[in-house]
Amino acid sequence: MVGDDYTLVSAVLYVAESLSPIRRHLVRRRCRQLFGKWLTETAAISPADGSSPGAFLAPLFVAAFAEDEYADPEKRATGTLHRALMTDPASPELARLERDLRRLSAGW
Repeated sequence: MVGDDYTLVSAVLYVAESLSPIRRHLVRRRCRQLFGKWLTETAAISPADGSSPGAFLAPLFVAAFAEDEYADPEKRATGTLHRALMTDPASPELARLERDLRRLSAGW
């Protein structure tokens, strides 16, 4: 997990709170696709809103001590963003990433 990903997901979920319930659900689903389920759910539970220093460190501690399906870093980095970064520039994964980012920016 990269701290910037956590901060970005937290910010997106915070902004999505002002959307309708349906669009908020779609944004959360798109975040799960882009960043993975673990990171999205962690940001929803403990957002990086600057309210306390522990808010940013909480996901790191959860990742370090978790004994569930997310304990393995390979399972945490399952989003489109991470897969696209691990492929070559001609990969169809990059086109999928661009499409998902456009939809997320539109609130879908």
